[in-house]
Amino acid sequence: AAANSIMLLGAKPVFVDIHPHSLNIDPSKLECAISSRTRAIIAGEALGHPGGMEEIEHMARRNELTLVENACEGMGSKSAGRQVGSFGRASCFSFHDRKQITTGEGGMILTDDDRLAEVCRSLRNDGRENASWPPVRERMGLSYRMDAMSAALGLAQISRLDELMERRRKVAREYFERLMDNRYLTLPTIPEDVTMSWCVFVVRLNDLFEPGDRDELINQMRADGIECANHFPPVHLESYIAQKLGAARGDFPVCEYISERTIALPLYSTLSSSEIGQVCDSLDRGVEKILMGRCSDRF
Repeated sequence: AAANSIMLLGAKPVFVDIHPHSLNIDPSKLECAISSRTRAIIAGEALGHPGGMEEIEHMARRNELTLVENACEGMGSKSAGRQVGSFGRASCFSFHDRKQITTGEGGMILTDDDRLAEVCRSLRNDGRENASWPPVRERMGLSYRMDAMSAALGLAQISRLDELMERRRKVAREYFERLMDNRYLTLPTIPEDVTMSWCVFVVRLNDLFEPGDRDELINQMRADGIECANHFPPVHLESYIAQKLGAARGDFPVCEYISERTIALPLYSTLSSSEIGQVCDSLDRGVEKILMGRCSDRF
């Protein structure tokens, strides 16, 4: 979605490799990607993790660039006491049905820039000047208005945000307790000054595994009735983007390496302890089966 929004404007997205702990843009690699043609930085909180956002914010200011925060997975997360959504000139949230709160679809934009807010309201409403009657259209816009029923659902969920976040954190804590002794997995790295809202819980297979093992493991877990997925495929290797931008495998090695090994486990606020146990048991069995199969092949 972030790359598409740039390309739909006729601009060119410039990708930056990720940090292996936060899975966000690696701030140490961002400076090299900035050029005289750069107009903005879009940076997001992968899986709800806000790691590196303060550094990216400072870099945007230092280079006089607009920072747009892709906060679609981060609602409720904090870094050093700052809420996700407060770092950019504008931040974008998603209300897709797998996010922390949902309206079925849609999302919202946050900004403290009054002029930008006015433009956004106009763009979502066919370009109309706000509250004008008869309608005055001051720019080209689209019909991006959220319907009243979806908005009512979203408002009701926002009123329960703290409760929903605590339920997700409880699920994440149980995953940590259950999986922390599994020597074949790398679990999420959460610094002490970060509060996670847990959009997704992602584990990573370690270096004992080969490309292709992750997909085999996902298939085995699905056969056990466990809904899990690879999360995410690298954006630069999507066929239409690679063709248009000339991106190729090897351009962003950290992203590619991690993407081949990550598995998103089920996470929702009503997930029970027994269900978490079933997920982890399936994961353990699948990991052992793959490694045992490799040992038998060698002998």
